[in-house]
Formats: sequence, C-alpha cells, structure tokens
Amino acid sequence: MATTSEEIKRSLMHKILIGQYPLGSTLPSCRELAAELGINRNTASKIYRELAREGLVRTVPGHGVVVISQRGSVSPVPGVRERLLAAAREARLMGMERSAFLEAAQSVADELFGRT
Repeated sequence: MATTSEEIKRSLMHKILIGQYPLGSTLPSCRELAAELGINRNTASKIYRELAREGLVRTVPGHGVVVISQRGSVSPVPGVRERLLAAAREARLMGMERSAFLEAAQSVADELFGRT
C-alpha cells in the first residue's frame, strides 16, 4: 500500500504530466502544500526533492519550485525508477560492471518490448 507521501507525489506527477501544472509554472510552496493537504512541511519538502530527482521540477531561489519538464526521463508508472535504481545498486554490490548491467537491462527490455 502506498504511503501518503507517495500518493501525493503520484498526484503531483500526474498533474504535471497532464499539463495542469504547465512548463514554467510554480508549484505551491512547501508551507502551502502542507497546509492544503494536512501534512508536515518536511514531508512536502521531501516530495518536492523526489520530483526534482525525477527531473520534473527545480527549486529556484526566490521563485519556488518550478516545473522544468512534463515528460523527459520521467516514468509515468510510479516507482519504476526506484526499482531500477535498487536493481542497479544490487548489481553494483555484486561486482557487476556498468556495461554488463546496461547489456542485461537492454536484453530484458528487448525481450519484453521487442527490439527497436
């Protein structure tokens, strides 16, 4: 089951991806988001950091959190990036080289989605 912060992040991602928050628009401040949704300001800040890591927003001093992408490398399926990151970390811990990991990932993608 998704946590409240995951649900809020998913909702904000969806709003950005469908254009409800268009490119260049400013999201509510952490304080406003927290008050609106009844969450802690630290939780709101964490959500915005995760959206920034996904490449959707950037914090601009004096302007707040600004939408910088509506698609790009962002996966519309929540959690996919995190699972890929976990798999990459595990492979690295097992001593796998970057090129071998990329080759394995490409092989899986080709198998599931077909060759491009």
